[in-house]
Amino acid sequence: MNITRLRVASTLLAVVTTFAALPAANAIVNPDRNVLPGEAAWTAMITLEFDDSDPIQFCTGALVSPQIVLTAAHCVIDTPIEAVVIRVGNQTTASGDGVTRTAAAVIFHGKYERQMSYEIYDANEVLLETVEGDVRPGENAIDSDIALIYLDKPILTIKPVRLPSSRNYQPKSGWRTYGWGSTGENQDIETDYLLTAAQDDHTAATAQSFGDPFEKILAAVRVNGESSSGTCFGDSGGPLVDRRNILIGLTSFSESGICSAPVATLFTKVSAFLDWQKRAVTLAKKAVSNRAFKDARQESDIPVIGLE
Repeated sequence: MNITRLRVASTLLAVVTTFAALPAANAIVNPDRNVLPGEAAWTAMITLEFDDSDPIQFCTGALVSPQIVLTAAHCVIDTPIEAVVIRVGNQTTASGDGVTRTAAAVIFHGKYERQMSYEIYDANEVLLETVEGDVRPGENAIDSDIALIYLDKPILTIKPVRLPSSRNYQPKSGWRTYGWGSTGENQDIETDYLLTAAQDDHTAATAQSFGDPFEKILAAVRVNGESSSGTCFGDSGGPLVDRRNILIGLTSFSESGICSAPVATLFTKVSAFLDWQKRAVTLAKKAVSNRAFKDARQESDIPVIGLE
């Protein structure tokens, strides 16, 4: 049976197509300046490429080591991984700009999927079932939106972004985010260039509106009157860095469905998942060498595994 699974939590920077839950090809709204030559070359453009169709830009990521890209879990769950192409080092969508790789294995945070509430529809868009996520006492249902893509070959010509030194790393000021796609709130004005926007820390203020623990999440936006500058659909998994160019966050979701609204985006706090990342790398390497780890949900030879 052909089904579609749609998450029904807060507004992800994503939409649903008829074949999978995929973010749209839209990105930074109201960028404050152009990206400089060579700036943030470690930003990854993640696309879907099917035969006889143009690439679909649907997520962003960050190269953190020669063979590892971090992105959001919701970018890879229920996504046709065999069609995913990762391009790093490009500042435009022009063919030949940047280094292109595919995924050899994908590890996503299992807690994120376990806690996901979603609706299941058949091919005729008839609701079959509503599934409630498994959120256990003391847990936050939104703080584990992280995934690791193990590339088919390392990228040796681009310097990866720096990771926090420890889980106690305190981000410096001067936050900035990067992403691909449209620049308008109507999500119909696309760009062929990597975009960027300065961000202000809204973590403390945003945490007050959530009853769950908030220590694994950052919140950021730059408010300009009744509008804002920041992330939009398609920025999912993209980098948030501080003034030292340390990767402090990965774009997760917003409480508003209008990208230009003065509402903060929530980012997965990278420093809180350093130990998880180490375990995920080990599992990815093992999965690549042992196809028995293949996830039965995937119709390809690429292992896609949840790890808590």
